[in-house]
Amino acid sequence: MQIKKILDKISDKIFEELNNKDTMDNMNIKIFKPIIDNIFVQIYPYIIFFSVIILSLFIILISILFLNIKSLYK
Repeated sequence: MQIKKILDKISDKIFEELNNKDTMDNMNIKIFKPIIDNIFVQIYPYIIFFSVIILSLFIILISILFLNIKSLYK
């Protein structure tokens, strides 16, 4: 029973410290921001590639639609 009380106190202290504003700011700056930046740097070429593909498909679709309408009224 004593160990449970000790563990509860330790966990409460840890949660209090983690919820502290300064600690959260520090974790955001030193841990989360570099991870997110690194992920974005690795993923952005794929984002650009898929954006170009989607845009080109849209342009092709519009041109096909236009050509079909034009051939109907010819």
